Amino acid sequence: ATLGGLSWIISILVGGFISQSMGPAIPFWMTTFFSFLSLSIIFVFFHETHETSEHFSFEPLKGIRNIAACFQIKGIRSLFTFYLFMMMGWGINLLWLNPYTLSRYLVTPQTLFILLASTGVVWSLGSFTINKLLLRRYKSHEIARMGCIGLLVVFICCSLSKNFVPFAICALLASVSGALVWTNALSTISLAAPESIQGKIMGISQSCGSISLLLAPLLAGVIAGIDIIYVYPMAALLILLSIGVLTLAIRKKTQVVHEPKS
Repeated sequence: ATLGGLSWIISILVGGFISQSMGPAIPFWMTTFFSFLSLSIIFVFFHETHETSEHFSFEPLKGIRNIAACFQIKGIRSLFTFYLFMMMGWGINLLWLNPYTLSRYLVTPQTLFILLASTGVVWSLGSFTINKLLLRRYKSHEIARMGCIGLLVVFICCSLSKNFVPFAICALLASVSGALVWTNALSTISLAAPESIQGKIMGISQSCGSISLLLAPLLAGVIAGIDIIYVYPMAALLILLSIGVLTLAIRKKTQVVHEPKS
């Protein structure tokens, strides 16, 4: 997550400079090049350590089937529901921060550039420094819940902010909370998953997150079609739902652990 925040900052800086000096199409070509470079590195340097009897086959819907199967596994289906709602709420903020800012506030491209770069800085700070300090006293699911509560409060403040400066401060605080909840949500799911699927639980979680980020802009687009001021209230509602699901999931797990054996 920390490296993701740093790459976010670098991409904004490099992309902004190159688009102005060389043309807006060049950053997209660079993205294509780095994608192929990453894929090549995986093929060259990554070697599977476990032998498998399965043969590779192209199954574009396999990820969706795996996710659907995980929602049926007792003990983690509620956590995946929490993760789905949380990522949709966070995804609305992540993908709509730029258009929402330009639509509601009179800001220059340079000011927006600084805001976007700053979100990457505080994301790295939250995912590494703050998260490391909190893990000394709290469990992953507790930090995830604290991060969700932080997102809920911040998104409500974003929807009420009539001036850019308070909105920008809330956007930065959202990046800190988002870093905490995202990192610890994955840890919570991984710790709760059965041993039989530990090898692929991270990939399934990422697939679930990808579906959330697919649904988030669609939902936000419909809401923005009515009025863009409702975008952040919708994000807050999704985060509120995720808090409720996570609370019920942890409470149920605690009851099972303390249930007397007959």
